[in-house]
Amino acid sequence: MDEQLLETGLGGRLDLDDDRHAEAPGKTFMDVLRRMAEGRVDAGVGGAVGLEIGRRLQRLATSSQVIVVTHLAQVAAFADAHFVVTKASDGQVTTSDVHRLDDRDRPAELARMMGGSGESAAGVDHAMELWGLARR
Repeated sequence: MDEQLLETGLGGRLDLDDDRHAEAPGKTFMDVLRRMAEGRVDAGVGGAVGLEIGRRLQRLATSSQVIVVTHLAQVAAFADAHFVVTKASDGQVTTSDVHRLDDRDRPAELARMMGGSGESAAGVDHAMELWGLARR
């Protein structure tokens, strides 16, 4: 993955190798992420690239506050804290709620994010494997 470039939702290109230049001369992937106020770093990616984005964001979080809104389980698995936003409507009033998942609930949510219901044993097993990989 050292040589791969990541296409971002910002329309730019970010190099996945810290030692190479990214969007501007002298800027690395981490420099660009530090300055991003919005934009989806995980837009249009998945699989191994999603894992690498998660790893890089996790590393960035050791020196900066990182808040990521994602639908990609490969990115969410690397988070120190995982929050779920829900929305409900009674036809007249729409409300939103945010709650933090505890370690017991994270595997089911990661499984749901991967396209499952969050209830299948195989999906939860896969989510546990992903979460274990992220916590190494």
